[in-house]
Amino acid sequence: MTIHPFVSLGDNVMLIGTQVGHHSIIGSHTLLSACILGGSVAVAEGSFIGMGTIINESIQVGRNNVIGSGCLIRKHTKDNAVYSGTETKPRAVDATRFTLFK
Repeated sequence: MTIHPFVSLGDNVMLIGTQVGHHSIIGSHTLLSACILGGSVAVAEGSFIGMGTIINESIQVGRNNVIGSGCLIRKHTKDNAVYSGTETKPRAVDATRFTLFK
């Protein structure tokens, strides 16, 4: 696990083998598993980011997102979005159907 300078972590954050770039903000109640976050990424609370996912710099990940393994996130995500697969498109299912850290 690598955490660059000027990173802010919320409450109940779990980082497993993750690289977090400088000036990033990780919201409360999140789980980041073996992913890479560029600098100045903001992950809102209640989100899960899976193995091998890469989030480009200056991206905002919405609240309660579920981002599966191997995704490449190049644009801001909306709240309650689900991403999976190599094409990394939002899924039709709403993330409110999932329970994380409750």
